Amino acid sequence: MKLFYLLLFLSSLLFGQTSISEAEKSTLLSLYNKTDGANWTTTWDLSREPQYWYGIKIKNGSVTEITLNGNHLKGTLPNLAALNKLRKLDLSNNHINGDISSLSQLTYLESLNLTGNILQGNLNSLVPSLPNLTELGVGNNQFTIPDMGGFFSSAKNLTYLDLSGLHIKSIPAGISSLKKLNELHLRSDSLSAGFGNIAALTQLKILDLAENQLTEIPQPLVSLSSLIQLDLSGNLLTENKLSRLASFKDLEWLSLRNNRLTAIPTENNQLLQLVHLDLGDNQITGSISNLASLKNLQQIWLDNNKLSGSFPDTNSFPKLMMLSVAGNNLTGKLPSKLPPILDISNNRFAPADIKNYIDQLHLSGEKYTAITYSPQRYDSEKSVTASIGGEASLPQSLSATDGYEFSWFKNLELNTGITSENYSIQNVKKEDYTQYTCEAYLLTVFRSNVFEISLFREPVTLTESLSADESLLTSVSIFPNPTSDFINVRTQNLKTEKILIHDGSGRLVYKGTENQINVSSFPQGLYIITVFTVEGSTKSFKFIKK
Repeated sequence: MKLFYLLLFLSSLLFGQTSISEAEKSTLLSLYNKTDGANWTTTWDLSREPQYWYGIKIKNGSVTEITLNGNHLKGTLPNLAALNKLRKLDLSNNHINGDISSLSQLTYLESLNLTGNILQGNLNSLVPSLPNLTELGVGNNQFTIPDMGGFFSSAKNLTYLDLSGLHIKSIPAGISSLKKLNELHLRSDSLSAGFGNIAALTQLKILDLAENQLTEIPQPLVSLSSLIQLDLSGNLLTENKLSRLASFKDLEWLSLRNNRLTAIPTENNQLLQLVHLDLGDNQITGSISNLASLKNLQQIWLDNNKLSGSFPDTNSFPKLMMLSVAGNNLTGKLPSKLPPILDISNNRFAPADIKNYIDQLHLSGEKYTAITYSPQRYDSEKSVTASIGGEASLPQSLSATDGYEFSWFKNLELNTGITSENYSIQNVKKEDYTQYTCEAYLLTVFRSNVFEISLFREPVTLTESLSADESLLTSVSIFPNPTSDFINVRTQNLKTEKILIHDGSGRLVYKGTENQINVSSFPQGLYIITVFTVEGSTKSFKFIKK
């Protein structure tokens, strides 16, 4: 009997720890109902108590954490004031609109992440009411920040801040007061001034200045000697404007993707702690000898440049685990030793070169390198024009004489039944104006090993000679890029009909209608996302999965 009462006492104590007030439960249900909870990626079983609901943590009878990032919440943010013991709220990367004024009553909040929604409101009326904040993410919303003086003066405990995509043209002076800040995101903010205001942030470890149209590394940044991660992708940098790069001696992660580099910056060879280096989507030619001193490199991205000739020498990188040289002009014999993960797709290697490499591995008894390979050229988006009733021929670069078999697809997924090298249309109709891909398949057997290639050409678009106004397509965009977890699609003036994602070899890896797509399980590499709208428009983007 004593044991029974003891168990009864313990269960009642536990229930008291996890049960919440009717006001808090009603608020959670309001969040569920106003954001289409039944269609969340991971929804709640409303027949169970809140402590069993996904993303909810309860302590001492109060909700203390809500973590529903990337869970396809779609609708209006309700009043959350009843959750007055909430310490963490993460609703990032969803489709939530509405005003944030009720959040000012959540004075216990330590971490608030609303990034990647369509929320509105004045941040100056929110942040001063949250004295315990250490993490704040509000980027890629529709917030207004008319005067950031009050914003920063009351947020001095922040260690993480994301103000990306809020159209901030000058870094505000008040940011210099955030002495504890160690991670700052200012991506896609059109910055042109105010860089001196972050020079005093000596604790800063991670800085994201991607997509800001920078033509050089601002001089004040050289004082940020503690940086270990720097993202300068999507700017206008050239190799002769990167002398200040050598100041960041402790950098472990650097991205210069999608700039205007024509050679590997010589300053890179001074960054001896680098583990990850992304130089993809530039115009780089020549060798990679400038990187020879970087013995700690584990990942190198050189995809979509202008490297030509024989394969780069990678013997100088003893820790290299991943190398991408996709989308270059490399030819010839592959070295005997290559990193475990290798993307050489869209170069000019002959199938014999790949087979000889695998044959050599077989003879040596070494394990196969994971190779992504395609000899097709994806240099740029291809478009063919034709008029109604006219003729059209859609090209691709491989030949049946090399052993390939072909299958042509319309709308990137519908098999047309055409198996010729090129796809000819004799009498073009309105419904023919769309995108096409060609699958090339090769299967051979050598030394008892099956060598199989199945690859696609990037989409070829058939358009009308007098094409319709494409100005609406500027409303279609994706973010963030690169990404490690979710890719978001925005179609401000259009309605999404479907979305397709193909990997670097052209294989369809996603088909759906969601404007936020979880890509966390995708392997690292280059992907193509194509957005079809109800209005009949189609637009493709390349994105990087980190």
